[in-house]
Amino acid sequence: MAVYRITPPQNPLARALAAVVALALFAGAFMLGLVALAVVAGLAVLLGSAAWLNGWRLRRHLRRSGPQSAAQGQTIEAEYTVVSRRRDPP
Repeated sequence: MAVYRITPPQNPLARALAAVVALALFAGAFMLGLVALAVVAGLAVLLGSAAWLNGWRLRRHLRRSGPQSAAQGQTIEAEYTVVSRRRDPP
């Protein structure tokens, strides 16, 4: 694999220009990262609030249409038959 090496410019004016260009590139990359972070954070807030709102709506709907007997502490009586019993080892 070939390795290419770029040597820094020898002229002081070219070095200063390269430093300014490098700083501008770093600042641009930083700003682009901030924008991307803001977009991801905004989407997370939107999705989180949509999930919370959906859960709130479902809980409200279940409270209104749910069985009232369970909410009032009443019991349900029933008969049952044991179909199989687990046997303990001797």
